[in-house]
Amino acid sequence: PQLEGTITKLAGILEEASQRPKAQVCVVRPAANQNSFSTESYLKNFSWYSAQYDTRDSIRVLTEKLAQVCTSAEERIRGVVTEYNDTRNKLNNASRKGQGNLATRSINEVVKVWSAKGGHGVLNTEFLQTIFVAISSHQVRDFLATYRELHSFVCPGSASLVSEDREFSLFAIVIFKKSADDIKTAARKKKYLTRELEHDDGEGMQIDQLNTLLEQQKSNLVSLISQQFSLCYQAWAHVKALRIFVESMLKYGLPPKFIPILLSVDSGKEAAIRKRFAVLYPELRTPLGDDHLESGALQYEFPYVSLKVQNVTK
Repeated sequence: PQLEGTITKLAGILEEASQRPKAQVCVVRPAANQNSFSTESYLKNFSWYSAQYDTRDSIRVLTEKLAQVCTSAEERIRGVVTEYNDTRNKLNNASRKGQGNLATRSINEVVKVWSAKGGHGVLNTEFLQTIFVAISSHQVRDFLATYRELHSFVCPGSASLVSEDREFSLFAIVIFKKSADDIKTAARKKKYLTRELEHDDGEGMQIDQLNTLLEQQKSNLVSLISQQFSLCYQAWAHVKALRIFVESMLKYGLPPKFIPILLSVDSGKEAAIRKRFAVLYPELRTPLGDDHLESGALQYEFPYVSLKVQNVTK
């Protein structure tokens, strides 16, 4: 169950990251073969990989080796998936910050453009500092005429238009630092919105930089997940083969005289196929003549060993 859960999760991540159907990206690349196989083709051509899973080992040792493949895959992908998700979240946050009007979205970028185009820049000296005020479009004329009256420590002639949109205009004014709180309070009373530059805590990368980083991480993620999916799927197939062997030995005893077969059928035809088996192999029917018996487990016990393999690429 652990391997099956890991494979299903890897297939989902691979489909999401690559934005391609599972059937196209979930392929198996056996170490002993340079070719790639679909999951169905790999099962149809399955061959026990003795170089990695020595048949002379005990059942317990083999199952531990196969389970370790799953554990190693989980450990290897955890950090890469976390980094990818972090970058994707940063990109989403940066995109949201770039939306809305000048009263709500981040002003970092527009201030940077304004400074580069000859604005007086952002002052932050011992005595002076620049503050930014978002003014509703219908208040701009009044603001330019009266902003000096907000406080005696507002520098006359310092108002500079930083940017504007349909609803708001963003102005920069220079004030004496010691009166900053009083000036901001006076601005709020006139329904002016003071805006702050956001602290760059390492998330202040440009959207194009984040996009580039995300693409690099996505490429690495797809490559790693594809590799780990292949390894886990092979291990899973070996677990299924091992289970078939063990259950057949328990059912039929020694010496081993049984062969495994693989059938790929539509789920809706399962009952008809099992009835066909009963016709072809009447000697396998139970003394009661039933095709199957209810066991105490959560599945039917058929008169032959039967094991389902989930199609994880659907």
